[in-house]
Amino acid sequence: MRGSLAFLAGVAVMAALLGLARVYDIFPGDEWAMLQLLQLRAGWLDLAIDVLYMAAFGAPSLPYLQIMLVIFVVLGRRSDGLLLVTSGVLPFLFNLGLKEWVARPRPDAALAIVEGTGYAFPSSHAVFAIAFYGALIYLLGQWGAFPSRPWLRWLLQGTLAVLILAAGASRVYLGVHWPSDVIGGFLFGGLCLAALAIVHRSVRKGN
Repeated sequence: MRGSLAFLAGVAVMAALLGLARVYDIFPGDEWAMLQLLQLRAGWLDLAIDVLYMAAFGAPSLPYLQIMLVIFVVLGRRSDGLLLVTSGVLPFLFNLGLKEWVARPRPDAALAIVEGTGYAFPSSHAVFAIAFYGALIYLLGQWGAFPSRPWLRWLLQGTLAVLILAAGASRVYLGVHWPSDVIGGFLFGGLCLAALAIVHRSVRKGN
């Protein structure tokens, strides 16, 4: 019951954010938070962000890491593989429609280190990061991975959680998204993941 109420509350908040983002180009605190990250810019950190991007998303046109993980899981447990594939594709596609409807512009191009294309809200990278890597965190728990060494499972799940947060922060650091774009992406991706996890559990119970 509490889970259902929390999910509905999340949907209501997401709907409100979408409506506000359609009207306002930035939210209170966006400029201040971005300025704090921009002040951290340094050559070594730019390189670290590049490495993070390749690790989390692969090449711009082909996410090699995700494809390998999907193939591995699909060859193992069918429902788990389907969850992972869906978490990487559907939330991202749905988000493209939301971005077109909201039509929020990106930050000034003069602030950006890399070129951003399309609209800003919600951040597609944030949606994908929390939906896909969040699905991995969830599946690791469902599998009970490393039963004799649970700390290894917790370490891996924690590393994935840090990767999700770092991926979101990097979009602001690079100057292609406002912080609220990333927050909106995390919320939408999290709602998609929650819905997919519910379906996944239902499928496993039915088998």
